[in-house]
Amino acid sequence: MRKLADCKNFFKDLFMDCLDVDATGKSIFDSVEKARYEMYCETLQFIYGQEFDAVRPYWAQDTLNEYYAGIEEAEKPCSERTPKRQEANIRTARTYTPYRVVKAVHESCYDKTDKGKMLNIVNTECDKDAIQLYWDTDTAVREALQGIIERTLRSMRHDTHTDAAPSAGAVRNPGKKLVVVMNGSGTAGKDTLCRYMADVRTANAVWNSAIDPVLEPAMTAGWDGRKTIEGRRLLSDLKDAIIRYDDGPVRYLIDKYHKFAESGAEILFVHIREPEEIDKFKAQLPAGVRCTTILVTREEAMKKWRNKADDNVGDYHYDHVFFNDAPEEVSGKAFVELINSILEGTVGCV
Repeated sequence: MRKLADCKNFFKDLFMDCLDVDATGKSIFDSVEKARYEMYCETLQFIYGQEFDAVRPYWAQDTLNEYYAGIEEAEKPCSERTPKRQEANIRTARTYTPYRVVKAVHESCYDKTDKGKMLNIVNTECDKDAIQLYWDTDTAVREALQGIIERTLRSMRHDTHTDAAPSAGAVRNPGKKLVVVMNGSGTAGKDTLCRYMADVRTANAVWNSAIDPVLEPAMTAGWDGRKTIEGRRLLSDLKDAIIRYDDGPVRYLIDKYHKFAESGAEILFVHIREPEEIDKFKAQLPAGVRCTTILVTREEAMKKWRNKADDNVGDYHYDHVFFNDAPEEVSGKAFVELINSILEGTVGCV
């Protein structure tokens, strides 16, 4: 039997989940996060008895201290963040969370000029140019953007990005929701396709990735946000560890599915790399849910990245393979047509 001390980190994760969604004062019937936390506490109390009762208040206080320290960190001026951390935040926002950060910028209280500067940094095509833009802009704008990025990273476990109601020419929905599992190795263009759909507002869509729960721990471990071979290997290894511990990525995605099911969105895009994780996710979807799998590929993405998450994406039988070698606008339109066809039932869907 594992030692009680080995259970502390998971206890803190569950309690942190409650704090993030303000569920500490809610009933277990009103909050999934509170129900998970209380169930885990009851399990520990049953197994360890008074030993757990004695340490529980100390564990809870440690979690509260860590939680509020994180909030204070997000409000720190840039002078109290190292340049390396600031640049890592910018890269992470641009690479992994552009939709959420852009949405948060738009919804912020800053004036139009400052919002424009922040959006230019996030949306600039090249990382090097974005970093230069960042350092060239006003200190106040840099501080505002850093705060938005760090709050977004902390909330990613709970916040699901949903577009507003679709405009004319939107993806047509015959009345059923659709779950799309997207895969593809590094540089295949998955994010670009999603960004195209968001930019032209062609889908009332939600998107999440199995890597989302890994980003904040990776940055805590010193990751600088770069999609290098070493950076990708770190994310892959951390994800494997979290999977072995408690199947965190799939639990995260299933929770996002339930929020999607209750929303007005039509399509849930889920990015999962490992074939076994795709099967695990599909198996946990409720019966009757329409789900399809798409492999995004292009010649540039054929190289080996030296981590199993990227290098083994071909070891799965996908419903569709999308070749992303055309110019961005051409590929984007073709991708929308593919999604339309799946929604309307003119091409196959599980």
